[in-house]
Amino acid sequence: MPFHERLILIGACEADAIVLAVPSKGQPFLNPEETWIFTRYQLRVSNVLKSDDGHLVAGNALVYVHPSGETTLRAQKISTEVTNYPLLRLGNEYLFFVRRIERTGHYRAVIGVPVFEGIDMLRAHAGAGAQVPKRLEEGLRREAVLSTISAAQCPEDRRR
Repeated sequence: MPFHERLILIGACEADAIVLAVPSKGQPFLNPEETWIFTRYQLRVSNVLKSDDGHLVAGNALVYVHPSGETTLRAQKISTEVTNYPLLRLGNEYLFFVRRIERTGHYRAVIGVPVFEGIDMLRAHAGAGAQVPKRLEEGLRREAVLSTISAAQCPEDRRR
């Protein structure tokens, strides 16, 4: 099995939810130590491919905490970026493999699995120099990605 398919299957098994969603608002925030900037995005869910708790449905909103951000601090513009997770573009549709953050009820990315962007072709939304398989940079047909997700057979010990 090609690595890009294995990566999608890992995401499908480790995710608490898999959604197609559009970021409508982004709010940067600093971690408590003020050493990293994250962005809290409001996502409008257009399609739910997986929801472990069954509460997510199309039309819902969810809060997604993204590991990159930019803000102004002490009158100076600053930013932090994980190359595999650059800032999202408001209004664009993305495919998210997410885990629930128990303490807040928000969601975060499944580590190592990219956020995908596109309509007919889904591409890894990653910055220059990101470590993602070439096939995910080039893009995969949406139907192929969705069928890989739906075919995932996840062993119980794979979760958490």
